Amino acid sequence: MQINFPDQARLWIYAADRPLSDKESEQISQKIKQFAQSWQSHGTPMVADAFVLHNQFVLLIADETHVATGGCSMDASVHFIKEIGALHGVDFFNRMLFHSYQNGKVITYDKETLDEAYRSDDINEETLFFNPLVKTYGDYKREWMVPLGKSWVKRFIPQASISQ
Repeated sequence: MQINFPDQARLWIYAADRPLSDKESEQISQKIKQFAQSWQSHGTPMVADAFVLHNQFVLLIADETHVATGGCSMDASVHFIKEIGALHGVDFFNRMLFHSYQNGKVITYDKETLDEAYRSDDINEETLFFNPLVKTYGDYKREWMVPLGKSWVKRFIPQASISQ
């Protein structure tokens, strides 16, 4: 993945509720790139691009130094991601799923399995978790994967809060 955007470029990350097949990733990547290339804000073309990472995440990036992202352009992107999700049977909007990176694989937890994994030591304070809440490309470079102990995910594990 080659990203040629400034650190202040806006970034939106959509996490799939399941791993995408290689074929789905390729199809979604083509569609989302086409969307990004034709994305407009108030009739003005945006400088944008999109990527699928780890067969699990869709990243949409826009350099707002050229044109700011407006409400209608954001609505269009959300609508487009929902369409892609419906077409492939994927939910990109479940914010109660947490994705970690272990042994070269993305592992997805819901709140219950996250707590169970922590209590059984399958994950710990050093386990890397993806941070889909980053807002800029600079934040992405610094905070895309962070240890659980420094992650927003930690607040969803009752045992982790007590252990500090």
